[in-house]
Amino acid sequence: MADPGQKQRIGSGDWERVTNKQQRRLVTTFNVWFRDVQKRLAPIVDSEERFQLFRDALPGLHVELLKALDRGAEQAVRAASGTRFWLPEVQELLRGEKESNVERAAAMAQYVEEKLMAEILR
Repeated sequence: MADPGQKQRIGSGDWERVTNKQQRRLVTTFNVWFRDVQKRLAPIVDSEERFQLFRDALPGLHVELLKALDRGAEQAVRAASGTRFWLPEVQELLRGEKESNVERAAAMAQYVEEKLMAEILR
């Protein structure tokens, strides 16, 4: 059985394949991070220490998700551009996507810090 969040697009084209692979990559990235954090949290009893460990682990998750987003962007651009992947215009598009991923990751980190962590601390 697939991990939660592993719902796949139906179809046999390149776009479906790339989209499904990206979905699996993102879910797997989170699951690997979460299992590692769970193992590190298991022996800790003190709730403040547990919270701090969790908080300290979040930047690692953001880095890994950003890597996954960048890999997915490259695969999507490859699938869409085919043999034209190495054209300067296509490479510029890919650079723009990767820059957008950095902005998305920063927004995600800010959301986690301002909203999620605030809720946990309540």
